[in-house]
Amino acid sequence: MKELFHWVPWFQELARNVGEGQLRTLVARAKKVDWAGGRCAVLDQGEENADPLTFFYHLASVAGGKVEKRRTIYASVAEVFGIESEFDYSLDDCFIFPIPPGLQVLFNNSGADPKLLWKMFDQARALDGTSAAPLSADTFANMLQIRGVGIPKLTQVLFLINPRAFLPFDTHAVLPLEIGQFKKPPATMSWAEYVDEMDRIQAAFPGCQPYEINAIGYMWTSAQLPRGGNRWYQIRAGDDDWRDFRDNYWIYHGGQREGHRAGKGDARSGLKSQQDLGLNGPEPGDVVLARSRAREGRGIGIVYRNDYSVQSHRNGRIHVLWVNKEQAPLSANMPSVHFSRVGRAAFDTFAKSAAYEETLRMLPQPMPDKTNNIPRGIRRYAEDHLGRSMLAAMADAIEFAHSLNDECWVTRFDSRRRDLRLYVGSTLMLVLEATRRRVEITLDPGDLEEIQRDRMRSAKILHEYARPAGVRRYLLHSDQFVEQWESMRPAHRETMKQAAMKSPRAPFHSTDAIDFLNRTLGAKLPEPGYVDNDIEVTERDVSGVTAAGFGSLIQSLRKEGLLFAQEQVANYILALQTKRFAILTGISGTGKTKIAMAVAGHYEPALKRPVARIPDDAVRREVKPSYIKHSTLVLPVAISDHLRIETGGEPRSGPQIRVRYPNGRIRLRTYMAHGRHPMLLFKGDFKKWFQSTFEVGDLFWIRVHPSETDGPGELEIGLPETEVVEQRLNSHVVIPVRPDWVDNRGLLGYLNPLTNEYSTTPFLNLLLRARAEEKRAEDAGENPHPFFVILDEMNLARVEHYFSDFLSALESGEDIPLHENGAIESGEAESGPQVPRKLKVPGNVLFTGTVNVDETTYMFSPKVLDRAFTIEFDQVDLEGFTRGEASEEASGLDLDGLEDSLDLLRSGSSGRDWKPSREDWVKFSDDTEGHQEALLQLHGVLEGQHRHFGYRVANEIARFVNLAREQAADPDAGADAAFDLALLQKVLPKFHGTQQELESLLEQIFWFAVHGGDHGSKGKQSVKVDDWKVVAGRLIATSASQAPSGDADPDTEKAKADEAAASVADANAPAYPRTGAKVLRMIQRLRDRGFTSFIE
Repeated sequence: MKELFHWVPWFQELARNVGEGQLRTLVARAKKVDWAGGRCAVLDQGEENADPLTFFYHLASVAGGKVEKRRTIYASVAEVFGIESEFDYSLDDCFIFPIPPGLQVLFNNSGADPKLLWKMFDQARALDGTSAAPLSADTFANMLQIRGVGIPKLTQVLFLINPRAFLPFDTHAVLPLEIGQFKKPPATMSWAEYVDEMDRIQAAFPGCQPYEINAIGYMWTSAQLPRGGNRWYQIRAGDDDWRDFRDNYWIYHGGQREGHRAGKGDARSGLKSQQDLGLNGPEPGDVVLARSRAREGRGIGIVYRNDYSVQSHRNGRIHVLWVNKEQAPLSANMPSVHFSRVGRAAFDTFAKSAAYEETLRMLPQPMPDKTNNIPRGIRRYAEDHLGRSMLAAMADAIEFAHSLNDECWVTRFDSRRRDLRLYVGSTLMLVLEATRRRVEITLDPGDLEEIQRDRMRSAKILHEYARPAGVRRYLLHSDQFVEQWESMRPAHRETMKQAAMKSPRAPFHSTDAIDFLNRTLGAKLPEPGYVDNDIEVTERDVSGVTAAGFGSLIQSLRKEGLLFAQEQVANYILALQTKRFAILTGISGTGKTKIAMAVAGHYEPALKRPVARIPDDAVRREVKPSYIKHSTLVLPVAISDHLRIETGGEPRSGPQIRVRYPNGRIRLRTYMAHGRHPMLLFKGDFKKWFQSTFEVGDLFWIRVHPSETDGPGELEIGLPETEVVEQRLNSHVVIPVRPDWVDNRGLLGYLNPLTNEYSTTPFLNLLLRARAEEKRAEDAGENPHPFFVILDEMNLARVEHYFSDFLSALESGEDIPLHENGAIESGEAESGPQVPRKLKVPGNVLFTGTVNVDETTYMFSPKVLDRAFTIEFDQVDLEGFTRGEASEEASGLDLDGLEDSLDLLRSGSSGRDWKPSREDWVKFSDDTEGHQEALLQLHGVLEGQHRHFGYRVANEIARFVNLAREQAADPDAGADAAFDLALLQKVLPKFHGTQQELESLLEQIFWFAVHGGDHGSKGKQSVKVDDWKVVAGRLIATSASQAPSGDADPDTEKAKADEAAASVADANAPAYPRTGAKVLRMIQRLRDRGFTSFIE
């Protein structure tokens, strides 16, 4: 990016060399320059009249010619005049300065005094912008008296001679921006007026040089960079980073530290972390707000080029043109993340600072930020070129529908799946799916050309029936979209025409959808005509639709009568996304099992699936590998009895039976193996039909038609009719744990040695369904649906006995062995289910265990607690229970940014890691430095008594907090609450023991919870239990000597103040009130009983 301005030192060095040698040197060296067969304009009026202004203006005009000629002349000038500055003469981007026409380069063709021209040159070259001796006003005025020299020509050549002191006043750069007094070059102006106008323009570009201002002005005026409809971003830059960004005209995540980090080990890790941040999103013209801390600005830049969007290398950069380089305080906090998209709030924060006010005044203000109204899956379409082209297809369809009838169309977000939909009339014409990169296009296949239909069949593009009759809905994945859309577009438009004529418009238009498309694409899409007619337009059909994401989950819980606090629900959801294993503990009857079942039910999708319909009197069968491989079919007992085939005895040939099948009739032999069901032996046309019709896993049915005589009857084999119906995915199972479980057979089943069949369990069946769903989603390029296992009363048996295989598999990713029977694995066994020999726990399976503690249960070992998130459910809101609504709760953790799908870890090593990793820790360290420092200090306290935690817990805390930051409506508040909860649920559960073992350590942890990292000397004080209390699960001080700020709660003497005390001001609140509250209860139990533990 610096190469844009390499011409500046090159021209300044040339001006210095010309000025030092004056006329004689200029003439002598100009003769030596290779002018590539052209004239040497500076010598046109004779050697004695040669002047430097003509020389520079002529040299600038050469830049507009052919590349080879330009390269030859500039290289020759550099050699002849001894210029050492770097300059790439072949790049057009390196010549962002005024390029005059070749016929207008002369300054002395009308008898102008050469001495005046040299005087102008010397004074201009000497001006540095800070000199007390200004350029002579008379010289400037006299220059304008020369025929053919006006304000544009004079200021352009002055800019070429000294680009750090002058601005060109022409129609190609800064004046059209309308920043100063003049919108176009005046006929004449004085030196003082010129200087005043430059000052007004430069005031809008604090810290920027004139050549930088000219460059961005030229880019905007020539429309090489858009000046409107842009997106806004922010980036954090420390001192070293900012110097690097400012001097090199680029930005990248983490500055030099990130580059250093990515340089170690796998270079792709640095690239991945950068692209995960959305660095591939900014496009030319977008605005970047640079800042150092939350309330300190660094500058403002305009994106010129983005390496991340066009290439993949670890040294990628976003190249920017800085329009403001002023460091100044801000009036409000900026986002604490390194890099992010921002909206109107960030604009207002910068605009309120006098250092940035003038700069932002010349930029179009960002439109009101409605990003949170747009489903996350749809927002991701805007992050790369392919996604934007899919959005452009939606915009194109909207414009066409509007041209047909401005009241016939509607855009809206689907209430459940959150897809972006376009209806024309009552026909669903176009869908952008939120959960996957896929477009649904409705059209009549009869409108497609035959070659296009053949191409779509060969590409195996899926389609399903749609309404009205005759049309189809085609499903294009992102890789198919580019190839197929243009050829499908005419047919799609024909279908829109028919829909617009036949049907009235559908209701419930979303203006947010149009706003999002306009902001993302820089488009000017219209709203439907009825919007302007004061017809009520709503975001969604309020008659039967709930809110999206987290709000929808809370609503569904409320409908079930489950009045859990939002923070409890958010905590549970984050724990499942982080670790996949959560333990819910607390007093009996608080709804632990109910919340687990309700969450599982909420995430059970309703899917359209083909269902096989068979006759009522038929038996359903599934094709097994042995049917294809050995050309045999095992007949069920019910069928063999109807056919009067005797079973038992020695192996022997059975009778022939008549078989009816779709292609005809045939007589087939049967065979009775020792101790097995009779088998039907294939032959002839039936064998060919069966092997060509079926694959392993396909369904068919068999039944017996009784004989009209006394014979055995006729066997019929048929194909089921397939019907597409909407069914809820059976994706959760509740497993009541039995006290007699001493191994994993209660969960995973076992191989029965007597029947040689595998005895399955509901738990194993769910794992197999989850594995199939994970494979389906991977093949389709989609996110898999989650599956939930709820282990009710988990500690009725020893968890280490029946669940240890899973604890190990969740950490190692290794397979769990099930059996060693090859026939059962391949499905070639004559009976029984097909079960793999070993099974990897799918990454879309989430485990929840509910726990009660009494004399009939077992306590968890540290190994189990270390591998789970342990969440307490011990708050009982009887007042809210009486009213039938949840009580208003203190501010805490919510996940209003969570969409309808969970962020699932994967069981394989492809894609993201299948468990929290060092990448989570690095992101946590970068985004929440204060929390990382506090965690390190806590680790030091625990390490002193050999109670510290390991890398696994650190990574899990990091991922928990990172997810909260991503999914909370307020990222900073969400991260603060999540860090407190993570300490509570990942650090404290392992503490159990006697007063002698734990009292000193718990007191230190308590003071850490109160004062954060500042626990030094205070940690040595004894804890005065009477000076603290727990209200609504939060710790508050009842003594001024104990409160972090030194102030006591003024209402603590009143018995009725408990609820108000829970919302005490932030200044008086402990650093980690949830952790502190639990530690206080543990200390109280320790002193009362001499023993304490986390699980009560």
